[in-house]
Amino acid sequence: MADSKITALTALTAADPVNDMFPVVDVSDTTMAASGTTKKISVNNILGASGTATLASATITGAATVGTTLGVTGVSSFAAGTALLPALTRTGDTNTGIYYPAADTFAVTTGGTERYRVDSSGNLLLGTTAAAGRLQVAGSAVGAGIFTVDSDVTRVDIQTYNKPLSINRSGNDVNICESSGNVGIGTVAVGTGGCLQLKSGITFPATQVASSDANTLDDYEEGTWTGTLTGGTTNPTTPVTATGRYTKVGRSVTVQITFSAVNTTGASGLIGITGLPFANNSVSNSVGSVSLYLIANFTGSPFASLGVNESFINFYSNNSGGAFLDVTHNAGTPRFLSVSITYTV
Repeated sequence: MADSKITALTALTAADPVNDMFPVVDVSDTTMAASGTTKKISVNNILGASGTATLASATITGAATVGTTLGVTGVSSFAAGTALLPALTRTGDTNTGIYYPAADTFAVTTGGTERYRVDSSGNLLLGTTAAAGRLQVAGSAVGAGIFTVDSDVTRVDIQTYNKPLSINRSGNDVNICESSGNVGIGTVAVGTGGCLQLKSGITFPATQVASSDANTLDDYEEGTWTGTLTGGTTNPTTPVTATGRYTKVGRSVTVQITFSAVNTTGASGLIGITGLPFANNSVSNSVGSVSLYLIANFTGSPFASLGVNESFINFYSNNSGGAFLDVTHNAGTPRFLSVSITYTV
């Protein structure tokens, strides 16, 4: 039959993939002619044809459903023309690309070695396939990575290769370790002032948490206290007080107080000061530097004494004969007493 043109075709707006037919020549059927037999074929017949077809390029504007076996190689990047998702398979292909080693898990490999994976629980695993936490890293401290965990998981190494390591919050350095190994907390001016430098002081709990370790500093406190001058027999007619300062380091307390030009009229007997910030916990304390002026009549060198579990001070004098005498009031005005002692709590 001679070739002829088909003209005046009307566009088909919605093809029926089952019933709308295409003419096709079946070259394997020579019942009508040696060149083959004309037959009809539907869109579904074409899509279900056996054999392998090569598609140079295709644009799919709607949804596409792909079967359970997916093997895509050489998918090109539109920007650079390099492999975007090579070796994208469901199981086993660990050459270079993305693959799926288990259900709900994907991994990335290069050069035939898995580099990292995200498992079904959302854990990120680097260099390992066994999750021991949200982020699990395996490797050696000698490796090229910045963050590594020893293979026996006995320590964590953060390496910066002679560059300062900084912990930063809201744009401010909280902690920095420089290349010499010095550490600064709240400051970056490290390297000349000591191995550890702080921008401000160390805060201890308001209530001491005692440590059994003899080499542990477990408390530090400083502040003021109010001392009241007393008499062993009678107190001053008008209460005499002064403000002193104290510093507590561990179990050691140093206090200082000065009564300057006070009126001790009415006072008699042994001189004492009450109101210490901490009670003495030693068997006895006879320590400190004492300066007395017109506060009492005495000879020799005065010293302060604290009894066990007491929070007040008494004063004594060691005279030339070796005897210890009470330091008693010489009431009147002006009177002066200055004391600085260290005791144990």
